[in-house]
Amino acid sequence: MFTSFSPLAVPFVHFLKVNLLDNTRIHPECYLTHEWVGKVIRDAMEQADPTMGINELVRLVMQDSFKILLATLCPPSEQGRPIDRLLVAEIPDELASLNLEEFANYLENTGNGKHYQQMDQIKQELRFPFRDPRAPFRGISEDKLFELVSGETDATLRSGMPVTGRVWKVDENAARVRLDQCVVTGYLHRSRYPNMQRDMDFEAMVPVDTPVEGVVTEIEKSRISVRISCLAEDLTARDWPRPPSLPPLDRHFDEARALKEYEERRRKIEEKVRLAKEGKLRLSRRQRKVDDERWRTVNHLEAEKVLKQQGKVGEWLFRPSGSGSISLSWLALEDLVLHIPVKEEEKEAGDAVGKKLTVQGRVYQELDQIVAQYIQPMNDLIDSVTSHRKFRRMAKEQVEAELRASKKKHPSQVFYLYYPDPRRPGSFKMAHIVKHQIFGEPVDVTPRGLSFRNNTFRSCDEVSDYFKEHFRDAVSLSSSSTSTAMPPTDSSTLAPAPTSRPPSGCPPMRIIIPLVPKQACPLPFTLFLEARLCPRSNSNSNSNYSRQHHRPGVLVGSENPHAGHCVLRKEKRRNEEELPVDQDPI
Repeated sequence: MFTSFSPLAVPFVHFLKVNLLDNTRIHPECYLTHEWVGKVIRDAMEQADPTMGINELVRLVMQDSFKILLATLCPPSEQGRPIDRLLVAEIPDELASLNLEEFANYLENTGNGKHYQQMDQIKQELRFPFRDPRAPFRGISEDKLFELVSGETDATLRSGMPVTGRVWKVDENAARVRLDQCVVTGYLHRSRYPNMQRDMDFEAMVPVDTPVEGVVTEIEKSRISVRISCLAEDLTARDWPRPPSLPPLDRHFDEARALKEYEERRRKIEEKVRLAKEGKLRLSRRQRKVDDERWRTVNHLEAEKVLKQQGKVGEWLFRPSGSGSISLSWLALEDLVLHIPVKEEEKEAGDAVGKKLTVQGRVYQELDQIVAQYIQPMNDLIDSVTSHRKFRRMAKEQVEAELRASKKKHPSQVFYLYYPDPRRPGSFKMAHIVKHQIFGEPVDVTPRGLSFRNNTFRSCDEVSDYFKEHFRDAVSLSSSSTSTAMPPTDSSTLAPAPTSRPPSGCPPMRIIIPLVPKQACPLPFTLFLEARLCPRSNSNSNSNYSRQHHRPGVLVGSENPHAGHCVLRKEKRRNEEELPVDQDPI
């Protein structure tokens, strides 16, 4: 053993036993502590001699992978390194048959932790030692740098495009223009300015803050600048070179026709602007942008045209109203468009919709809620009425004529029909005939249901069923043959009729009085109804008189001029015990 060591002997020192894995990036604990690398290589080299050492196995595996690599590689090219292309697919070497996932699961089950990624890195390191997975550095191109700095490409900024701006710097030969369209600076040479002579002072002709209208003649991407021209021949020129990065134009494109259409549109726009300046045409309001698929920036006439062109009853759209709020245009029937105002409250700045929306007294939080809880329920109710077998899309006179004809064929039945109410768009009326009188009662459409006689029903069939059970109520609510029914009257507001009758020998005189609430009568008539002027009847009074002449809805009075008193009674209609209603199956 040497007791001293000379530095001169260092170049001549040779290490006879060297581990080849020390020349790789594999961690030492993988082949010194746990011997995982040895197991991986032995599993890959199934036909290897069991007595071979680790160095010999590593050398054989690396040589095998290197031979496969040389046989697979293509000649080098400028598109990238050949080894990068090989990494896309698995090469057929000895290591390709390894099941690293199963080995990693075994290590995890034995308490050694998760090592699948580490096993895969060992496999790649044995194949391609010290390979750098990073892509080679490539400098940025001039076009890419111009796009990153200015945000413009050949499609958005190229030669021949008109630009506007203002001069922010000027000298004796050129002016720098700050363009309105982009952040690129414009360069305007004095030779590209109209009516500029050699002896003229360019700084005096084009001072700072002068508005400039020109056309791009050249793009200097290295300077992040464009050259512009204000000459008339450049402004009207059309044969500008097209950048090669853009797709070629259509060879069959009719340029002459396109230019003609462009000139026509331009003349129309100029005419509108001229009329607006003269005060003969009112410019449209600023377009409000609302994030809703049914929002349209139109007026009420255009909204009606759009809805009728769609041709589907029940369609709707939201639009701005003249008061600055929102209007709901709804195609309720085929030829009827309703415009319903939507009041906005708690509105934020900008075009955002208010957080509180009020439609006919009902409060909603958003437009979708109006559709779900207001429009769609009423669409279903209108569909139930229009699809009912008793619905007629006719005028009032035609409905009454059909009812009279049906009544003439079957006098003992009560017929009824539904038809649109012309005085209240969006509502309906039920017309029915009893005897020779025609009555009309409103059927209103609300989000909660169909409103009929102060009751709410979920469909038109329920309205019909209710009418068949209570059709007599309509007869007692009206005293004449009209098409508008009176509202239901509470009989508790009427004064009780006295049971006494006039003295015998005096013929009674009948006075027909419409049945009205007590609160609506003047004071003398109320006293008259309460019969306070009548003396008490004696015990011999015939009470059958009131039962024989009882008539719901009509008061009959008998007056005795000799006695100076008046008695009111209810008379019952005779021969009208049961009026059968049209009971066709529904």
